[in-house]
Amino acid sequence: MKHVSTNVLEWIHNYVPKIIVLLLLYLMVGFVQLPIRFINDNASVLHNTVYVIIYFVSFIVAILIARKVYLDHTHHPIRKVTKQDLWLIIKVYALALVVEFILNYLNYKLNGQLSSKNNDVIMQLLERNRTVLIIMTISMVCLSPILEEFVFRGYIMDAFFGPKRLWWPMIVSGLVFASGHLTSTWISFAVYVSLGMFLGYVYKRSNNIRASMLMHALNNFLSVIPLLIMILR
Repeated sequence: MKHVSTNVLEWIHNYVPKIIVLLLLYLMVGFVQLPIRFINDNASVLHNTVYVIIYFVSFIVAILIARKVYLDHTHHPIRKVTKQDLWLIIKVYALALVVEFILNYLNYKLNGQLSSKNNDVIMQLLERNRTVLIIMTISMVCLSPILEEFVFRGYIMDAFFGPKRLWWPMIVSGLVFASGHLTSTWISFAVYVSLGMFLGYVYKRSNNIRASMLMHALNNFLSVIPLLIMILR
């Protein structure tokens, strides 16, 4: 009985603080997007400019915080992406696209959905005005991948799991990552879980957070292009 109590206390001591940090980081990832909702065509130029500045400053501060937390829990230095990393990204992303295509096809056949609820919300935000269109495109391709990889891959996979573990870190990372995206069917949720797991695989195999950031940025870039074409045509 005493042994069990000791194990419980050790678990609480080791993991509860990490879970609290994860919850705070999770909330931070969502909060940085709030300023964009105050940008609109009916407001003054000064009003919109202030919120654009708040938006980017918030993102930069959030990235710096997430980077510090990540570095406190990892043994992997932040380094340049190598040719081997690029080849890994190409192979894994190609497989990720195949899986995404299959899941999206099933989602259409079973639920009649052509796009996820998350993409629909992004589309609505992008259509509001050109200012939102520009800053969201920049953040989706350049900022969100950095922030989200520090949190959902770097922190989760290194703070909660040992270096030799592969599948559980990928699964947990994928589930938490998907929970931060709006979905209305289990298949669309599975799309984000699979993407999160593929990003986790790239991070685990490369031991380079910048590799998963680059794949995440590539995915967002290719995802936002069709949305921009529909809006600007």
